Amino acid sequence: MRLKNTSIVPPIGFTYQDPDTKAVITGGDFLELARNVTRHRSANNLKINENQEQMIHDQMCDKLGPDHCEGFGLGDAVHALAQPIARAIDLMAGTNIRGCGSCASRRAMLNS
Repeated sequence: MRLKNTSIVPPIGFTYQDPDTKAVITGGDFLELARNVTRHRSANNLKINENQEQMIHDQMCDKLGPDHCEGFGLGDAVHALAQPIARAIDLMAGTNIRGCGSCASRRAMLNS
């Protein structure tokens, strides 16, 4: 999914929680957010995903819903199916499968 308009500040602001560090990253607009995410990942010696911007769109759209976002790709369908299963596993096993960084990369790849 993608934000319908990246020039309009959404109700949650331009925010992204890094799946690896759990840090919440912000920006005054979408491009600044994307740059700040890249800086954060670089400063923490983490891989910069080639689909990083799509991952930001996906995470924001998960929180915002269809009023602010458009498009629903294969990656979104897999995500919608897998998240309840991952949530159950996390609760039972004390894991964090829902926050899987490589899952977000695969979702973005399947959506592109």
